[in-house]
Amino acid sequence: MSKAHEAIRSIRTAKGLKQEEVATKLGMAQSNYARLEKGLTQITVDRLEQLAEVFEMSVAGILSYEVGQQPTTDDINYYINYCKKLEKQLAESRKRVSELEEESYELIEGKSDAQKAAKTKTKELLEKIKDRDRTIQLLEKALDTISKSANPR
Repeated sequence: MSKAHEAIRSIRTAKGLKQEEVATKLGMAQSNYARLEKGLTQITVDRLEQLAEVFEMSVAGILSYEVGQQPTTDDINYYINYCKKLEKQLAESRKRVSELEEESYELIEGKSDAQKAAKTKTKELLEKIKDRDRTIQLLEKALDTISKSANPR
């Protein structure tokens, strides 16, 4: 196929994709994508690269596409590079998950320590309150005794 827009349409249909699905992946309206397939809109290099990613093939593979053809070396290299990219993303994601797990353990431990400290502080404050209550009771008894001895009946 000599025309890129015809190749794009053929690839999309061969992959069983709808125009709307491809348009959504490209971040464009379905009507604009339809114009692209009809050849009414010029295809930029950036758009070709996006299409290559959506179709999971190389730009060269799109431009040289023939119905029923076997994957080209460029397509195979694209898949290899794409797999490497995904492996790298997976490794980064695993690393981030580990970091988040560590952070959550630290937060849990920190909460646990903070809770223990709060419980200890609460117990200390309750003891102080009890001591003050006892002191108040003693002072009330002492005042009672003083007032009785000062005003004998």
